[in-house]
Amino acid sequence: MICIPITAKTQAKAVQQIERSLSRADILELRMDLILDGDLNTLIKSCRSYKIPAKILVTNRRKESYPVGESSDEWQRIALLKEAVGLGADYVDIEIYTPEPLLKEVLSMAAAHGNRTRLIVSHHDFDGTPSIESLKSVFHDCVRFGGSV
Repeated sequence: MICIPITAKTQAKAVQQIERSLSRADILELRMDLILDGDLNTLIKSCRSYKIPAKILVTNRRKESYPVGESSDEWQRIALLKEAVGLGADYVDIEIYTPEPLLKEVLSMAAAHGNRTRLIVSHHDFDGTPSIESLKSVFHDCVRFGGSV
């Protein structure tokens, strides 16, 4: 399975990346944290425009400069993921360190839409590979939240 991330800085360039990638990808990952003026509805429609449409994964990563917490930035980030569920994205990626009430909102929204959108609960360590004990702990935390992947 091939997943191609769409990481352009503008909506117009993202649509171009989508058009170039559709014939090659099984999944297109819309990195909404990187597409500065991205309109999710338009981008999803572009992904679905090919005769054999790719699956759509929507990611909206937390900016490293933002503290983990329920700030307005977190609410806006999660609102976009909930919008993705409403628009029928196949997958939504949410980080395990998202505040639990917000994570549960996305899960509830997916359930309210018949679980068409599968939730990926993810963890990223950019400093190295954690110990096996740490990895097991992260895995169990991810499973506890009820994500699909």
